[in-house]
Formats: sequence, C-alpha cells, structure tokens
Amino acid sequence: MNDCPGENLFWRTVHHANVVASVKTLRQDVASGAQDCEKLAQAVAEEELARNEIIHWRPATVRDAQVKLIYLVYFLAITKGSFDTATMAKIQETVDHLRQHGGMTRSSLAGCRVPILKNGNCLEERDDR
Repeated sequence: MNDCPGENLFWRTVHHANVVASVKTLRQDVASGAQDCEKLAQAVAEEELARNEIIHWRPATVRDAQVKLIYLVYFLAITKGSFDTATMAKIQETVDHLRQHGGMTRSSLAGCRVPILKNGNCLEERDDR
C-alpha cells in the first residue's frame, strides 16, 4: 500500500493521462481516415470528464495539492493547452484551504507518485524526489 495520501488523485491522473494518449492516437487515426469521428468524440468527452474530476478534486494535504497542481501544469505543457479564467479560479479554490499550512515546498512531495506523460502517452509513474 502506498502511504501517499493522494492515492485517489494518482489513479485519477493515470486514467486521465491514458485518455489523453487515446485522444491523440484517435486524432491521428481520424486524420488518416482509419477511424471515424464518433470514437474520437467519445474519447474527447471522456478526457474532459476525467480532467474536470481532477480540477474539482479537493486535496486534503499540501502534498496532494502540489501533486495536483504539478500534474495540471504538466498536462498543459504537454498538450500546449490552457485553462480559462473560470477553470483557473476553480483550481485555486480547491487548494485555497491549504494556504494556512504555509508554503508548498518540493520536499513535501518526496515519495509521492506522479504519472509521467511523454508525447501525450502515460509512462510509468515515478517518485518525485
């Protein structure tokens, strides 16, 4: 058993990363004519749902908040995407209650698993130390 309190977040991010990879593959398949648009539309809807679950997830600890924020930043960097103002406000709202615990430092992430995306594909998780 992993002692990282954000285990539920970890599995959400792994699921999301895998759906992001699926969307990427399906987009390529649709562009080449090998796949129809319906499967792509379903995958895009699933990605949006999984992303919204992460965005609305309220972390219980500073470490959980850091993992959530790191994952979302990494997702935006990999997909070259952005969030609108309302989404950014929601993300901030979900972690605001932890501000009283002081600054979020990298050392509080030690031992927590973070899923790694590369070229839109979910790779093995790693300990972020």
